[in-house]
Amino acid sequence: MKSGFGLVALLLCATTAANAGVSDIFPSTSPPPVTHESILETIYGGDFVPNGNDYDNAGLGISVNRFDDSLTPNGMISLLTSSPGDASDRVWSDAYISTSAVWLRANFTQQFGFDRGNGFELLFDAFGEFENVTGSASIDLSGETWRWVRRDQDGTRPWSSDPGQNPDFLDHMVTYQVNGLNTEGVTYLVFIEDLYGPHTSVGGISDRDFDDLVIEIHATPEPASAVLLLSGALVALRRRR
Repeated sequence: MKSGFGLVALLLCATTAANAGVSDIFPSTSPPPVTHESILETIYGGDFVPNGNDYDNAGLGISVNRFDDSLTPNGMISLLTSSPGDASDRVWSDAYISTSAVWLRANFTQQFGFDRGNGFELLFDAFGEFENVTGSASIDLSGETWRWVRRDQDGTRPWSSDPGQNPDFLDHMVTYQVNGLNTEGVTYLVFIEDLYGPHTSVGGISDRDFDDLVIEIHATPEPASAVLLLSGALVALRRRR
């Protein structure tokens, strides 16, 4: 009986591993040249070193771990309990969240919000350039399930964290979990691609560099905790060198 259960578990693990995947991130094609590594260093300081699809900063004790963009079964990210490997970044659930834009490089205007099944709900408009960007909001989504959505401020080019809801059926969001900030709750970074279609190398018009809008998301179990985060504790951490 035990060996049979073990065999089933191994088969399930093999199936999950075989069907996990991450979207390709192409080098930036427009100046100044940036990468996810350089954006992390701008946000948090120090020297980040690539480690497969992840990044490590030994000097600051920070690790940045990427979620799968596709996974069988996909599951959903429970913001307070999930870790990379548990679920893809398509569907999210259950936390009080505070969100802020931390990087913007795009020719289009930018809005960030979510869809919990009733259409787009705006969190904020993002303004600025590179790390000099504004836009933030908090909301209680405890017990809720939703998809993140980025779109232009006129409502065009809506891109969901769920590729099945996108006009081109492609992934437009890369997600990392940030560990080692020594703060309450869990921190995520989402990197968004705002151009339609596949990469130029296969006949599309997109650069697929996923650096047009970067959002920092803090998840806490209750609103009072998130208010403390918004008071500036993480801002100081984010700017340390």
